Amino acid sequence: TKINPDVANKIRLEVTNILCSSSPPKSNLHREEQKALTNLRKDNNIIILPADKGNATVVMNTVDYQSKLSNLLQDPAYKPLNTDPTTYLEKTTKSKIKASPISEEIQQRIIPREKSSRCPKLYGLPKIHKEGTPLRPIVSSIGSPLQNLAKFLAKQLQPYAESITSHVQNSFHFIETIKKQNLQPNDLLVSFDVISLFTQIPIKEALTAIQNKYNPPKHILDLTNHCLTNTYFIHNGQRYKQIEGAPMGSPLSP
Repeated sequence: TKINPDVANKIRLEVTNILCSSSPPKSNLHREEQKALTNLRKDNNIIILPADKGNATVVMNTVDYQSKLSNLLQDPAYKPLNTDPTTYLEKTTKSKIKASPISEEIQQRIIPREKSSRCPKLYGLPKIHKEGTPLRPIVSSIGSPLQNLAKFLAKQLQPYAESITSHVQNSFHFIETIKKQNLQPNDLLVSFDVISLFTQIPIKEALTAIQNKYNPPKHILDLTNHCLTNTYFIHNGQRYKQIEGAPMGSPLSP
């Protein structure tokens, strides 16, 4: 929805005045507590992370954290790269988008800007609910050549996912769905924990299933395949390509 330019300028001016006249709230920490937090941030021997689940904060030894990430990368799903594919992916992604029937307006939003993209980074979230506190690998693709395209494609594919009767959007959706079920005393609620779920997803078979069931436009499938088969990231100066499954952290991943 387009806003009248005069109204937009008035809103912009009011927002600017509010931001300029505002002041940060007073800290609820004592000086000693603030000093302790500052020292923790400067301590390279530890790393502070959010937990994978439970809204908890985890403090880990940096050596342990790096060791666990390195062990994850021993999985055959990851392949070390000798070169940085960022520039190549900028060019090929732009070419594929330009050749598609996507509108010019949308193309301008999703085409990566040459020589301005960054290589995705790998980090891990501690699974404190699991024995040994393993890490869940997350690929942060913000600013990468494929990020904007992946976000666009996820929106195109979302209606297909929502049309599936077994689709569950999140835990809140699950609770509302369960409330509508007529459960019997002998019914059992079963939860399955799949090890390395995302790397177990067969990309080719998944795209074939989508095509056979929903038959989306060919360019949507082709661009989705381009995104999911070109997952790469950097860790400790070494670049890797994910050659199996989907990356956790991508808008296209389930």
